[in-house]
Amino acid sequence: MAEQSAVPMIVLTRHQDNVEAVNSTLRNAGHAVRCNWIRELNDLGDALQQISAHMLIAFVGPDPADTAKVMTVCKQFGAEVPVLIARDQVDEDIIAAAMQQGARDVVTLKHPGRLQAVAARELEAHRQARALNSTISSAREYRDQLKSFMAGSADAIAHVQEGIVVDANPAWLELYAVPDLDSLIGTPLMDAFDPDAHAAIKGALVACLQGKWSDHTLRANAILGDGSAVPLEMELSPTEFDAEPAVRLCIVAKKRDGGSLNEQLTDALERDASTGALQRRFFIERLQQSRAQPIKAGVRQLVSIEPDKLSAVCDDLGPLAVEEFIGQFGGLVSETRQSGDLFGRTGDGALMLLMERGTPRDVETWANNLIRRVASQVFRVGDKQISCTCSVGIGMIDPRSPDAATSINDAIAARRSAQESGGGRVQVIDHQDEDTRRQAADEIWVRRIKAALMENRFRLMQQPIASLLGEDRGMFDVLVRMIDEQGQELLPSEFMAAAERNDLMKNIDRWV
Repeated sequence: MAEQSAVPMIVLTRHQDNVEAVNSTLRNAGHAVRCNWIRELNDLGDALQQISAHMLIAFVGPDPADTAKVMTVCKQFGAEVPVLIARDQVDEDIIAAAMQQGARDVVTLKHPGRLQAVAARELEAHRQARALNSTISSAREYRDQLKSFMAGSADAIAHVQEGIVVDANPAWLELYAVPDLDSLIGTPLMDAFDPDAHAAIKGALVACLQGKWSDHTLRANAILGDGSAVPLEMELSPTEFDAEPAVRLCIVAKKRDGGSLNEQLTDALERDASTGALQRRFFIERLQQSRAQPIKAGVRQLVSIEPDKLSAVCDDLGPLAVEEFIGQFGGLVSETRQSGDLFGRTGDGALMLLMERGTPRDVETWANNLIRRVASQVFRVGDKQISCTCSVGIGMIDPRSPDAATSINDAIAARRSAQESGGGRVQVIDHQDEDTRRQAADEIWVRRIKAALMENRFRLMQQPIASLLGEDRGMFDVLVRMIDEQGQELLPSEFMAAAERNDLMKNIDRWV
């Protein structure tokens, strides 16, 4: 479901012919690139800040100082874009000198094959680096979410590794009257409990790390800061802290109607931090679970939504600020949906909803209302104001098919079709309409075929087979025709498909 778009890159040169040569060379190698032409070195800094470029190709002269100036600008503006130096002449000494200055390689237009190979290598490396950074950023977000959850939780929570407390939330510190976290970290967990409970706690910690601890609670007497003993119930669950196995201990303050602590943590980690929607993998898992439950009444449809011209918005805002814009856009979509709708983020700016409504018209009405609301909304990101439209694609879920991929692809294809038609509109793909029409047509053809068989209204036609050498070997191709009620011949292309779909081919074969 990844959506392809032109890769933005910067070409620094004073000659437009160089830009066109780079563009055609890379496109001939199968790379969809969008070359942004920068004529002067003085404009390079602004371009690096405004364009989320995946590569910079800088045409320089033979003076090594030219390369140094380009790399200085890149470092000055903190751009982590791979830089290729383009020159008329290239040798090992030139390549080594440029790479020592920070360039990834040196290429020349005289050898397009090497330019294509080097560009492909660097684009793939940059793509993997961006994916890694995104993963690391997500991991940091998850950790921040977990810390935020722990800090705001009324339950006393602590993380333990090898019997040592490595983290705790304010509720745990308050329970044990510990002045600050630094005073607690590094202390043995057993100091917080009655000696008679140590054996049970140690056994529970080991079982939890081995995955042998079920969802039951552990009872033990806690030794509080004033020396008093208080009976408590703890929930234990395996987790990780600083990428190492740990056990999470939770002393529940009170029972919550919203579910257990594990359910709340799971929900927090499964959701996208910007939009509040389910991440793609978890959205698909929930979608499969929902599809397994039959709908009681009405229709069930998948709705794909994305801002129009998202790449232009990204270029305008930059790769960091655009995430805030997507968060605001997702919040607007979330405000208009019903609480029971399954809500997920399936791409950079693509959102998807599983909606259950009375009729397909209800879903289309909701989509048109959303489009009008987005068009009238002004998104404020930093010191900029953004107005945009959005496109909506609707794919009908066929209850007869267990494959969710077809419905997802239909919704995405419908949304792309709406964008290609100018955006700001709704497009629907409903295979059920086609199936219903085919089924109705088949019912008519079945009656006509059966009547023709009973009334012996099939005919065999002999079509001579002519030799290309001019010889007459007396060979014929035997074809079948059906005669309709008016005595007109019907070609096999008109009735054979319906006969195959309705298991009537054996009857026609017997007649032949």
